Amino acid sequence: MTTENDELLIKVRRYQASMLKDAYRDLMEDEGHKKLVTFLLDTVYAPEDIYATAETFGVMYDYSIKRLKDEPAAMFSKLMELNRLTDEIDRSLAQKIGGASEITGAAYGDALRACDNRKDRERHVGLLVECVTSLHQLTRHPLNAFMFKGIKLLLPYLGRPKAIKVVEEGYNTLLGIEDISRFGEVVRKRELERLAGAYGD
Repeated sequence: MTTENDELLIKVRRYQASMLKDAYRDLMEDEGHKKLVTFLLDTVYAPEDIYATAETFGVMYDYSIKRLKDEPAAMFSKLMELNRLTDEIDRSLAQKIGGASEITGAAYGDALRACDNRKDRERHVGLLVECVTSLHQLTRHPLNAFMFKGIKLLLPYLGRPKAIKVVEEGYNTLLGIEDISRFGEVVRKRELERLAGAYGD
């Protein structure tokens, strides 16, 4: 059952997902990047299901800690941090915006500045690019396909059917992109410039 605060968060995430799709229309002209941006916003960010990603990442983290070492385990730890930070900065923004019936660009900018969490937002951008880049690298190694298959097979037994879609769709999406560097460069530059503009730099 969603609370009033959850409803505010959902409203903010809907707005941000729509805003980001508009901001990255040029990147989405490439089919591979279109699938990636859509996957990140609709399936991972999931504005309509604010707890789904935490559930999925939690299962993957538990799996990695028990069975994996080195890079894969560290990767899932960073995914947990990314999800935590996403939730924190979005909830902070939702509180500042409050119960307005419609979010406008001006209200959004005012709320963003009022949160006064620029360093967290910069960290969030860096973590997002790092996580996507690292996951893409993992898909390049054939042996890691067994790891993803193992997670996928484990999820139904843990009662996490929604998480299967995230794992399968994410793996196939990243596997279909040969060079992930453009995504990282565009997102990092554009998001940091957007923050700078919001803060009047």
